[in-house]
Amino acid sequence: MKPLNPLRLGMTFAGCFLGAGYVSGQELLQFFGVFGAWGWAGLTVALLLIYTAGLSLLKLAFTHTGQTPGQLILGRKAPALRGLLTALQLLFLFSVTSVMTAGAGALMKQLAGLRPWLGSLGFTVLLFFAAIHGLENVISIFSLSVPLLTVTSAVCSLIAHFVLAPDAAMDAAVNPLIGGWLTGSVTFASYNLFSAVGILTLLGRRTAGKRTLYKGTLLGVLLLFLIAASVLCSLYAYPQIRATQLPMLALAGAIHPLLAYLYGALLLISMFGTALSCTTALTEQLRWYFSQLDGHRKMLSALLLFSAFAGSLAGFSSLVGTAYPLFGYCSSIFLVCLLWRLAGPLLRVLHNRLLAARRCS
Repeated sequence: MKPLNPLRLGMTFAGCFLGAGYVSGQELLQFFGVFGAWGWAGLTVALLLIYTAGLSLLKLAFTHTGQTPGQLILGRKAPALRGLLTALQLLFLFSVTSVMTAGAGALMKQLAGLRPWLGSLGFTVLLFFAAIHGLENVISIFSLSVPLLTVTSAVCSLIAHFVLAPDAAMDAAVNPLIGGWLTGSVTFASYNLFSAVGILTLLGRRTAGKRTLYKGTLLGVLLLFLIAASVLCSLYAYPQIRATQLPMLALAGAIHPLLAYLYGALLLISMFGTALSCTTALTEQLRWYFSQLDGHRKMLSALLLFSAFAGSLAGFSSLVGTAYPLFGYCSSIFLVCLLWRLAGPLLRVLHNRLLAARRCS
């Protein structure tokens, strides 16, 4: 596989976070949209954390190619904490796959009238055939879907502002598991990074150089901001879509039925890419930690995806509102550890220089 250039890295970096909730608007509504103007502050904080911690992880993976994700975040010390990190991460990767599968079922119901379980089952079957080919399929899907989603969400937002007539303002309730805009921004960044640790580790090992890491990560975060800004503006300009499970799909349908099918297809591709990246990272990590699973990718993928399908039957909005905040709180400690791996050497250099300056004086 060829080394990644900044463009492909940026598209894939953004795609890791563009799951069903992000692109559909459900996730952005619950974590930022309900807080009004403070939601924009929360989004800014969250994306700054994603950029800083994501770049740190990519650099560590690029430099330390032989280390597991747990070792990259926590170093070679604290084996008990590394074990906890591994267990939580594997569980969350599985949970995200279930959320994406549930989102596909909700999408097919809203778009085609299919029963949610039937849409989720078809999604699971397609996901299995893609998962057995690994990382290259993930990069290809995101390289196609991310730019199209960016443009389409921006167009929908502009039409919502200048063409559609909004109904009376509708306020969505604040999820008690999220709390305020600041806790929402930190938990949002934490669980998104936590779900992307495995795939970002793989990407860092396949990057051409450190300049590529900086450029690609910055491009990815800018794309995430453009899509999030389009979604939040749409939620404010056309508030009646807040009551739906897939707000941006509802907006596209209000503009024109054909646009609903286009956005639905892009949303489905985004869900598929996120679920595929989580499944790929999950199977790779299980093979890292359990060598006896090596050579059994098909069987392992089938078992994981069937279990994720069973979990998806709990429903899309329920999973987004429960699993994401809970894992956000649990994974925040590992976000702090990752940032410390980035800031620790800089602080030590600063400390040594201060000591040297005192001696000279």
